[in-house]
Amino acid sequence: MITEDEITEIFCVADGFCKFFDAMTAKYTLKPIGKRKYHRNSTMSKAEVMLIMILFHTSGYRCFKHFYLEKVHKVFKGIAQRGKSSMGCFFAFKLHLIYNEKGELLNFMITPGDIDDRKPLEYKAFVEFIHGKLLVDKGYISKNLFQRHFVGGIQLINLNSG
Repeated sequence: MITEDEITEIFCVADGFCKFFDAMTAKYTLKPIGKRKYHRNSTMSKAEVMLIMILFHTSGYRCFKHFYLEKVHKVFKGIAQRGKSSMGCFFAFKLHLIYNEKGELLNFMITPGDIDDRKPLEYKAFVEFIHGKLLVDKGYISKNLFQRHFVGGIQLINLNSG
């Protein structure tokens, strides 16, 4: 958060720049030929406009992932985290489910969004009663994890590879 003193300092720097810039460009600009001046003075100075623009761009207001998401999702505070996938950034949690061939839920685990997909498979309690073949998403397969579970009697299979 920017303090009032920092805002005043930014305004002074912007005002000094505008005065210097106007003095330098006044030497090279053409003067009006007639006596009548067609340009009215602005109600806001150039430095004030610059200050508003600087504060707007440093506020993070237009940056969706920094400004909006964390303030809206207060329901899952402590569970949800900011994660990144191939589709972009998200603020959520992940639900990992294990079903058998009959569609019965055998086990589940909830992890924050910033945790690797393979992490739940590293916990013995999560895959304790599983044996045979385990169909998984591509994000769950790594060489280390495959070998460790293969020795333990679980074969990780990805149906989408190919």
